[in-house]
Amino acid sequence: MTEPHHRYLDQISAAAAQRRYGHLDLLLDPAADGDNWLRRIAMIQPRLECLRLFDDTPFSDLRQDSPLLVRVMLSQPSHCDWLDGSLSLLWSQPQWIVLLSSSSQPALAAHLRRFLTVKLDDGGLTLLRYYDPRLLRIVINALTPTQGAALGQRIDLWLWRNRDGALERWTAPSDHPAPLPSSHQPLPLDSTQRVQLESYVEAHASLIQLLSLEPVRATQSQEQLLDELARLNRQADVESRWNSVERMEWIAQQLADQASLPQEQ
Repeated sequence: MTEPHHRYLDQISAAAAQRRYGHLDLLLDPAADGDNWLRRIAMIQPRLECLRLFDDTPFSDLRQDSPLLVRVMLSQPSHCDWLDGSLSLLWSQPQWIVLLSSSSQPALAAHLRRFLTVKLDDGGLTLLRYYDPRLLRIVINALTPTQGAALGQRIDLWLWRNRDGALERWTAPSDHPAPLPSSHQPLPLDSTQRVQLESYVEAHASLIQLLSLEPVRATQSQEQLLDELARLNRQADVESRWNSVERMEWIAQQLADQASLPQEQ
């Protein structure tokens, strides 16, 4: 039987070949393996070009935690072997995003850096973790079509493995005007978008806690469970359930009550 990561590599390579690209770009989240990635990348010949996204940004002090943009030349067997090994190593967790783009790597990195920070409705600045495949679907759904089209400029296809092990794809909408934000003026998010994103950040923490308390839930769709946890976290905010322990107990009870309800035919 073909290993799942080999199947994904075949799909990714086929998508690149369909667009007649001789390369693809791998966006690695820093949580994947830290500085070990830089050492592994440095060992490959011909050299794998690697850029840090946090360079030249307001978050330069977080440079060691920066996501890495790695260009893999599909004509180089050593590059393809490295890609295959990377997908195998990261198989247990969704920690990579493949980008198919005809842009040069520096131009692509400069484009992605525009979206690293967003301005919240209260005037504060925060990271937009679109480079984390666990949150990419959430970010895409929270953005307006125009904002999504702006983020997706220069990138023909995004590919990533979700929590359930499925290969997800996204192409930015092409029927909306997509002005790019200034590098000095972060993308603005309204209050609804902020609440939606914050509820998923809380849901991610709730999911980890829930799985430690109820391991059987690992057999459920993790993406669907995350959506439900985000909804319950928003409802808990409305009901002013701020105590973290009581909040988690209430969420667990809500999920148990839902499971006990008769299913519609």
